[in-house]
Amino acid sequence: MQSFRCETCGQPAAADARYCGHCGAILHAAPMRRQATHLTERVVFVERPAFVFVAIAYFVCALAALVATAALAFMGASFGAALFVSSLLMVPALLKHLRRNRTTYVLTDSALEIAEGLIVRRRRTIPLRSIKQVTISQTVPELLFGLGTIEIENIGDGPAATSLRRVRRPREKEEMIKQEMLRWR
Repeated sequence: MQSFRCETCGQPAAADARYCGHCGAILHAAPMRRQATHLTERVVFVERPAFVFVAIAYFVCALAALVATAALAFMGASFGAALFVSSLLMVPALLKHLRRNRTTYVLTDSALEIAEGLIVRRRRTIPLRSIKQVTISQTVPELLFGLGTIEIENIGDGPAATSLRRVRRPREKEEMIKQEMLRWR
């Protein structure tokens, strides 16, 4: 029986499972194979940027909204004005959340696909045979949360690299990409 990994926690899950045995998340009903033009591709992983920085943004915005509401109440502003200002202060966190939910990284046995965009959806497919180098970079906050950015350099791209930002377990994902690349060399 084929197995795959849970998108939420990354733990192995059976192909016929509906829920992750580790975290309880709902597993996609779609099979882990999909039909390409004439080939069947095997999906190695599907990943989104980590939620932790979105949660921090919600916390900071909520704190700012609370302080603004208290300041407006102290100044004698109306409830409607306080509600409006508080709502405006929550917009950056909401946009960050939407942007995170609209970003998906998919590694198949033949390509790396990156789909992102809030208003304009952009999908980029990088064949594994054209990847020149895979590196990991981690900022201090990313290190603290076990996250990292995987940078992919293509043949012919020059200094510009494609990035898989704020992925969980970046070393594990880097190894998966390199293993799949070796099949094409």
